[in-house]
Amino acid sequence: MSNLIISIQVDYGAEEYIWYSSFTNITDLIEWWEDVPSIDILNYDPHQLINGGTVRFIPANSEIDFGVHYSSEKGPRIMMDNDYSSYLYYAGKQYQHKGHKTYINEPIKPI
Repeated sequence: MSNLIISIQVDYGAEEYIWYSSFTNITDLIEWWEDVPSIDILNYDPHQLINGGTVRFIPANSEIDFGVHYSSEKGPRIMMDNDYSSYLYYAGKQYQHKGHKTYINEPIKPI
């Protein structure tokens, strides 16, 4: 079985990368992602986040051949931003990392 190739977008596509990962199955990738403690693009870059493999930056408007096994529509994708909005997306489902936080919509209390 070949290793997974994962699309990584930083800050909703401001930068894009392709990760030639060390994972050979999606279950191991999801388990790794769910154990990531925290994400903050101000303090991280994809090279610090990855767990083995190689990350390649994709210049804007480039046409790079990622190989037969990669499809941005069907393959796993990672969105890196912060603990509120970073996720792994695969097969129509978003997976959250350990540090994922949601906004609390509490009414503002008067002083």
